[in-house]
Amino acid sequence: MLDFHFLRPWVLLFLIVVVGLCYLIRKQQTEKQQRTDAIANHLAQALTPKQSLFDKIKPIDFTLATAVLLVIAAAGPAWYKQVDNKDDKAPLIVLLKVTQSMQANDIAPTRLIRAKQKLTDLFNYRAGAKTAIFAYASSSHNVLPFTEDSQVFQPFLAALTPEIMPGSHAIATDNLSAAIKQAQELVEKQPYASIVVIADDISQAQVAALNKMQQPFIWWQFSTPEGGTITDENNQLFSDQQGQTLIIKPNSTTLSSLQTATAQEVSLGMQDIVAIDELAQQRYQQKLDENNTQPYQDMAWYFTWPVLLLSALWFRKGWTSISTRKAAQPVNLIVLSTFSMMLSYSPNSDASAADWFFTRDQQGMMAYKNLDYARATTLFSDPQWQAKTLFESGRYIEAAKIYGSLSTIDGFYNRATALLKAQEFEAAIAGFKQVLKQQPDHQNAQRNLAIAQYAYAAVIAQAGGVDAEQSITTEVDGNEISDKQNGESQDYQVADTLSTDAKEQWMRSVDSQMGDFLKNKFATEANNQGRK
Repeated sequence: MLDFHFLRPWVLLFLIVVVGLCYLIRKQQTEKQQRTDAIANHLAQALTPKQSLFDKIKPIDFTLATAVLLVIAAAGPAWYKQVDNKDDKAPLIVLLKVTQSMQANDIAPTRLIRAKQKLTDLFNYRAGAKTAIFAYASSSHNVLPFTEDSQVFQPFLAALTPEIMPGSHAIATDNLSAAIKQAQELVEKQPYASIVVIADDISQAQVAALNKMQQPFIWWQFSTPEGGTITDENNQLFSDQQGQTLIIKPNSTTLSSLQTATAQEVSLGMQDIVAIDELAQQRYQQKLDENNTQPYQDMAWYFTWPVLLLSALWFRKGWTSISTRKAAQPVNLIVLSTFSMMLSYSPNSDASAADWFFTRDQQGMMAYKNLDYARATTLFSDPQWQAKTLFESGRYIEAAKIYGSLSTIDGFYNRATALLKAQEFEAAIAGFKQVLKQQPDHQNAQRNLAIAQYAYAAVIAQAGGVDAEQSITTEVDGNEISDKQNGESQDYQVADTLSTDAKEQWMRSVDSQMGDFLKNKFATEANNQGRK
């Protein structure tokens, strides 16, 4: 409430007029009640019983209160800043350590496997929130940019192993500072994002570098003070130079040495996931509050209920205080005309009670926030939101048709994503390529195109040698797709597809292919970084 102010303070000048008129009317009414020609005034005052405080309250006082509330509401009271998508969850940038030390077994089955499982739970818990993920060891690499689709992460997470990471595979490998630098570049584009580091430990050299960078982050620690052992491919325990079993323990002084880290230990249940989400949400809200460029929200609607309660008394005879004197009429006209405009809406005969107060899109948004996507679809008139609710309800083909009619980059991208979710891989590939022709640096389209291509290749492999090109026909307005479309917007329609069983098999083979893809990608990036 320290930021309380009025968006339209000049409207408060009407308070002078309203209070003045009500004062004159009340004074005239009081004088009229006290004036009598039958007996002397001093005798009338002596014979008149004393009135209680309640008896002194008159209808004009309620009229004054109603008018004052209306003027205050019209002035636009505000005390907190407007936030678009204020119900959204905080964006997260996840930095996952993928090294040999993360193979220790003190957190069953291993630190890395458990971290992947926890990440999956975190993504599902934060469904619909923006999340990006990096993998780091001796170098750092962006696995996926920001995305709201929690299911997209699964093949990438499954493919992340120490073997695909370039550079040194030593147990003590750690280059968290490089990952933090890359995350900072992403924070510049998404300033409200929080960084979550998933690691068993942080080396002392990295602690010094991180303290110098002064970048706040949440350290989700996957290790125990007792440490754990590592086994090789032959299930043999790693040993040290003296031939003793190697036990990987975290440094007990690391956390106290970090200046900008907030620690969160791994738990058996959901406590750590909830805690991390709450920390990110608190930072998100704090940064939003610090953003002075956001406009304040008009809170005039808070005054609706007291005004309606006061106006309900006007049904009593004489409560409007309409006097024969002309001075009494302006206040009543102001109040009555305001409420006439508020109540002048006449709904159709088939409209619901909610139509008196909310538009169809507003009702659709309420249904959407309540996860009632079926009802929201029927309420929204905005095609963008119609498509979004269809997408959320799993009606991907219908959503794709609407997205395709929007004729925008976002519309084409969302259409291709809906087709990918519907497992219409070839049409999705064509759709993402269409987006990249018009916007080559569209990172989400690049990522999803890679997923669609791997999925499509897996479908072909699982088809038992059947030529997938013959079993899938992709048409544009009844014609086959041609590469010579000069980037023009087209509406791709899939006429026939492979069987559902064949499509569902792609997940079983895509993991190994994704591992090869990431290994080559990381190696190329590491070489480029080395040249710089």
